[in-house]
Amino acid sequence: ENSTKDFKSVHRLEQAIMGIGTNAQKLDVNANFSLGACRDLDACRAFRNRIFNIMNLDPPKPARVTGPFRTIIIDNKRYGKGNAMEAITEKLKADKALEGFDIQFVSWSPHTDGVRNDSPLQSGNFTRHMEIIGSTDVHISGPGTAMMYQAFLPDGAVHVNLGINKAMDQGFMEEYVAEGSPHLKALYYPRRGLSSPGLEVRALKKLILKAGGIF
Repeated sequence: ENSTKDFKSVHRLEQAIMGIGTNAQKLDVNANFSLGACRDLDACRAFRNRIFNIMNLDPPKPARVTGPFRTIIIDNKRYGKGNAMEAITEKLKADKALEGFDIQFVSWSPHTDGVRNDSPLQSGNFTRHMEIIGSTDVHISGPGTAMMYQAFLPDGAVHVNLGINKAMDQGFMEEYVAEGSPHLKALYYPRRGLSSPGLEVRALKKLILKAGGIF
């Protein structure tokens, strides 16, 4: 549908890079630990706008500055298979202190009869994914592939990085994407204790309320 045949001009690249190397994902970072050119040239925002244009979508409107803030919690196998993240979402939705947030559970994988809830298969509807991301104010996700959509968030949106669910190795992995996307803000899950669960509703609640206070 969006074939290269539709383009009216030809772009000649002096160099094309494929696969791992010094310009690949986690290695293409500068001294400030952000994606190359994303701050100096605002490349991440330009890339977001270009993708929306290709998908025939309007550029995302800036994030809301007053509630209700549209908040999505992304499913992630790191925090338990099945409906673990969905159950946490329901608890947060029932909290009266979070009435200023429209909290929704989102899974980029299909959840239909006959398909495991933890299926690694993606739905493939990228246009719908961008529509969801483009209307999100608070984006909550664990690290890995599920977090990579953060650069497509609207200007002023807040990204909440849940980090790896380990006390001794609580890295945040894709924090360089947030650092290289000056059009959004980022918050990080607090340090986990040795006996703490992977995710605590109380900790998530604090992060969501903090996100609402920095718009």
